Amino acid sequence: MLMRPQSIRVDDGFEFRVSFSPLDREAGYEDDICFEMVERKPEQSRMLSADAVSILLTAEQAEKLADALRAAADASRATPW
Repeated sequence: MLMRPQSIRVDDGFEFRVSFSPLDREAGYEDDICFEMVERKPEQSRMLSADAVSILLTAEQAEKLADALRAAADASRATPW
């Protein structure tokens, strides 16, 4: 099953991308979910040393990351300003 890449834009110069393609699988490896950080900002205001940094996650790692983000979002919503 192919998954269209999902982009989460943080601001005009930074976004997260998540994608999966069975065509990217390599024998012996379970990390086939791509989590990428993309930055398009002037050099002096960059966080990353490259335009994009990506890591490959296993399905279990991706689920743990999603759970952690969901828990942080719940805590944020439950905390008054």
